[in-house]
Amino acid sequence: MNLIKINLALILLWLSTISTFGQIGINTENPQSTLDISADNSNVAAGLIAPRQTREQLIAKATSYSINQRGAIVYVTDVTGTISSATSNITQVGYYYYDGSLWQPFGSGSGGSADNWSINGSGNLSTTHGVDYLGTTDGVDLVLKTNGTERMTVTSTGNVGIGAEAASNKLHLKDTSDPMKVEGLAISSSSNDLPLVIGSDGTVRTGVFPSINIVPDDVGTVIAIDGKLIIAQEMAVLMAADFAFPVSTTTPVAIGNLTTIIVDNENSFKATASTNSFSVKTDGVYLITMNAQLITGVGTKPFVGIWCDTDKAWVVGVNDVVSTALQTYTLSTAINLYASKTYSLRVGNTVSGTIPWKSSGYTGEGPISFYSLKRLK
Repeated sequence: MNLIKINLALILLWLSTISTFGQIGINTENPQSTLDISADNSNVAAGLIAPRQTREQLIAKATSYSINQRGAIVYVTDVTGTISSATSNITQVGYYYYDGSLWQPFGSGSGGSADNWSINGSGNLSTTHGVDYLGTTDGVDLVLKTNGTERMTVTSTGNVGIGAEAASNKLHLKDTSDPMKVEGLAISSSSNDLPLVIGSDGTVRTGVFPSINIVPDDVGTVIAIDGKLIIAQEMAVLMAADFAFPVSTTTPVAIGNLTTIIVDNENSFKATASTNSFSVKTDGVYLITMNAQLITGVGTKPFVGIWCDTDKAWVVGVNDVVSTALQTYTLSTAINLYASKTYSLRVGNTVSGTIPWKSSGYTGEGPISFYSLKRLK
């Protein structure tokens, strides 16, 4: 009877702490929430201890947990033994809550946190690569910000963008100017190393060192054009036999037998026994040198030089009144020639004549009629 009275008194005392709003207070007469537990002033340890379970115990009770137990909290004291799908996240001692299907980490485990990253640094992480990580578990990009502004993005496909939200490469840097700076690079001592080149789209690729031809392997004169060393186009031809030309008062005659080619480094000179033609590879200024010996009518005024086959007009030449039966005409000048046109060496006169290929006499014998062209710029 006395025991009943004591229990009844305790029940009445407990009920007296429940406020009119359905709030329960322990060690307080004025609860501020549904359950308000206040520490007293005694030496008794204060706190609230959740049910303590091992991972094995939670596995054994798996059928007891359903959607109705969502929000249940336990403190796991041991993680040895087997593991189940529901307890797959229970990897260390600590608080866990049930989300309706899985036990999820509730907060820091004892001895440090592998579930939460600390602003003061984290410890006790797994030494196995990938077990503990900072990142996402779904197909969403990981975004890093400072001062509220996005600075770096790791896309769900693994591309890293700095200044580029939609990174198109494994590392994509983007800024309004000079997005990348590298300092402290060591000088390479390997002859197998290759340079890095920047494509027109900004992509960095491996390139090759340019080949610099210090000693040209072609025939011709080395000249500088627009800061580059090139072999100037050159032609030098001699006559292989005498050429007889007819009367040509309207259209001059292309000189034949110019078949002894000394230099033609662009393979542009064409010649037969009855005609010739040539072209230049690039628009430019060309040095023209010509020495032609003519046998024709005294008192006439022949013209010999370069004719433009495209425009059907003289480009440059030399003429003079013939004073003797054998007369030499010499020309040395610089003119503009164009790659879009075709040219030829020609002769014109009101009477017929001959261009001998060699001279002879007391001064000796050798080729006399000579024509050459060389690019200057």
